[in-house]
Amino acid sequence: MKILVTGATGFVGGYLLKYLREKYPEALLSGTGRNKEKSELLRKEGYDIITGDISDPDFVKSSLSEFTHIIHSAARSSIWGKYEEFYRDNVVATRNLMDGIDQLERFIYISTANIYFNLHDRTDVREDDPLPEKRVSYYPITKYIAEKEVLDTKRNIHTISLRPRGIIGPGDTTSMPRIMRAYKEDKIRIVGD
Repeated sequence: MKILVTGATGFVGGYLLKYLREKYPEALLSGTGRNKEKSELLRKEGYDIITGDISDPDFVKSSLSEFTHIIHSAARSSIWGKYEEFYRDNVVATRNLMDGIDQLERFIYISTANIYFNLHDRTDVREDDPLPEKRVSYYPITKYIAEKEVLDTKRNIHTISLRPRGIIGPGDTTSMPRIMRAYKEDKIRIVGD
């Protein structure tokens, strides 16, 4: 078994890589990401990091063809941007991994709970709840397209899609920086009494 964590230079992928090495030190474990500086820092910590862009099918075939298990956490995650960039980084990259690695056995896709967001507060949301007809950004649109491809694969791969929500902690580059900025600008609202 050879495990690859995509997005290892990002927040979620970096934590997954570190968790897996601690939990399964005997595993053949590698990470991949586009950030050269973070790749180098992880290498200095003893991780096997393959720097490259998984939206490039040639990179996937030439550098990642030996992996049997993938935890795919790499994504373009933003509120703004061009649809083509989201599609390339979220759909094409996922497709490249699934189609470009012949001995792939397991594929864990890190999707997003944002696919349920409909501009209203919701509680007790279930996987089989209807999805909103219109989504608020290209991120949940393209993550859902990729998720459907992962789950509908005709290849002999065991797949699963996870939809986490609100992942925060040290190194978070999305949620906590916004909360801290609002706090410093005295813009945090008190909810309720």
